[in-house]
Amino acid sequence: MKEGQIKILLDALPLIAMVSGGYATIVDHTGKMLINYDQNGKELHGYVGQTHELALQSLKEGRPLMGPAQYDHNCTAWAIPFEDFVVVNTDTQRIKNEQNLKAALTKAMPLIARFVGGKVSLCDKDGFRLISCDAEGNTLHIGDSSAEARKAIANKEPIFGTSTINPNAQVVYIPLSSNCCLAINNEVTAEKNIQLLEEVKKLQQTKYNFSDIIGQSQIMQETIAQAKNMAASRSTILLYGETGTGKEVFAQAIHNGSSRKGHPFVALNCAALPANLIESQLFGHVDGAFTGAKRGGAAGYFEQADGGTIFLDEISEMNVHLQSKLLRVLQEREVTRIGGEKPIKISVRIIASTNKDLLELVKKNRFREDLYYRLNVIHLNIPSLRQRKDDIPFLVRHFIQKHNLHMGKYVDAVDPTVLEMLAKHQWPGNVRELENCIEYAINIAEPAARILLPHHLPANYSAARASAIRAYKKSPGSKNLSLDSQLEEIEKEILKEELEACKYKTALVAERLNLSISTLWRKMKKYQL
Repeated sequence: MKEGQIKILLDALPLIAMVSGGYATIVDHTGKMLINYDQNGKELHGYVGQTHELALQSLKEGRPLMGPAQYDHNCTAWAIPFEDFVVVNTDTQRIKNEQNLKAALTKAMPLIARFVGGKVSLCDKDGFRLISCDAEGNTLHIGDSSAEARKAIANKEPIFGTSTINPNAQVVYIPLSSNCCLAINNEVTAEKNIQLLEEVKKLQQTKYNFSDIIGQSQIMQETIAQAKNMAASRSTILLYGETGTGKEVFAQAIHNGSSRKGHPFVALNCAALPANLIESQLFGHVDGAFTGAKRGGAAGYFEQADGGTIFLDEISEMNVHLQSKLLRVLQEREVTRIGGEKPIKISVRIIASTNKDLLELVKKNRFREDLYYRLNVIHLNIPSLRQRKDDIPFLVRHFIQKHNLHMGKYVDAVDPTVLEMLAKHQWPGNVRELENCIEYAINIAEPAARILLPHHLPANYSAARASAIRAYKKSPGSKNLSLDSQLEEIEKEILKEELEACKYKTALVAERLNLSISTLWRKMKKYQL
């Protein structure tokens, strides 16, 4: 090797040591170390003249080699021959840094576990947990492997996921180096949150009483009177009403007006969850009943509602398989957890609700007839807002007060034109839609506004007939048609707007327009709607 090349190699040696985080050495053709530098670029004299076995083997074979470091077999060394010399490098300091990091983390792991409310594990590059501890500082069983830990180390990026032990808990894998990874989960916190939620459900107090139901119209007063009579009964109740009419408000008021007041009121929307989740929520499960089942098992809503009331909203959406299990609960007044064999006696009043015709569903084999008669012991029809438009001013006043408080507004009056517009609207979304309308108006109203004016309302809150007539009058050629033709065009526009507003629910449209179903279908066919 030429003298200039040797000089370049000698000049580069401190840099090689610093970059690799270990020791860099030049070895001669006999295997003797000539010069050494540490990871700080400082020359070391203590090893000069000693034989380096890996370098000597590399010279003999004439190729680069890798193996354990000469003075620390936990580290790696590599030797690269250059004619009569060999450059040897190790990762000694990098390994020592990793070992120091692991030692520091091992010491801090109980604190981290307590802070996140879960468990912490230190994993090696193969995903094996080297050490694990819980929030109490207890060392846990180790030895299992995590594919996610391997992936985090390989990709050098944290990975977030769901705990395999508790599906309600989260876990994060944080790569610390090319050889180790920290796995942290919040299983203890998640478990406590679930327990707290369950306790809250058990102790849940309903907030609505009959005095909270707003309605001065005759039909509403009659409905409230019927509901009060039902509250004194112990029988199962079926509530009928369109979406947004306040079925749960009535259910809570009935519960609070009954002898079960002070005991749990547990509500479940049968349309909001898939059948398998509803089943476990309703009936509970034993330990190991299915993948992801809570350790030790869990009580279902029926058990949680023991002594009180369970409200099954949108009962028409319940899976037929679950309908049969619900029928057994109604008959036997006992539940059996999923995966269990022992029946559990319960004392629960059931209030169910639907916005569909259950008898029609029975005829279509979509709802069990025997369950229908078990649920329909006494029933209550909750009127739509279209049937109680006299209550709109009272409801508007209530919603104004409610949203004034939330938004810091001072609206205290309503322009008469606004009430006229609201009275003409058909309210497919009922009281809920009216509240949304008033909330929108309060939002839009100027900060200092004291009166709700027509321009504060959403654009679509006017009578369908009026908007249809306005749309038709603006259409080209409308003046050239006969009176009968103009009326037909207006009728077509009205039907089209009502169908769109009701999402083509023909029964609802027929009721709103005071038509029979057959007449509506005939007109839809006539106008190709």
